[in-house]
Amino acid sequence: KRHVGAKGVSFAAMEQAVAATGMEYGGIGPIGLPDDWRIHVDQRVIEAGEVIVGSGVRRSKLRIPAALLATLPNAEVLDLALSRNAEQP
Repeated sequence: KRHVGAKGVSFAAMEQAVAATGMEYGGIGPIGLPDDWRIHVDQRVIEAGEVIVGSGVRRSKLRIPAALLATLPNAEVLDLALSRNAEQP
């Protein structure tokens, strides 16, 4: 929320997400999103090696090098997640 300057964030409505991406609900992934959509990737994801992401349809997924996510249009690698040992505010 702090990074995007919003009081709250949520997922888009199913109909809106499907119409905007051309992908099936439940299979929407970061590859192929509209170029003007911001993609926030946690640094820990980039460090994971390989990751599984949606392929655009529910019946399949893609295994990709995590570093590929940082190269997508409008992708930002950020320190988003709290570590398990971090104190919560």
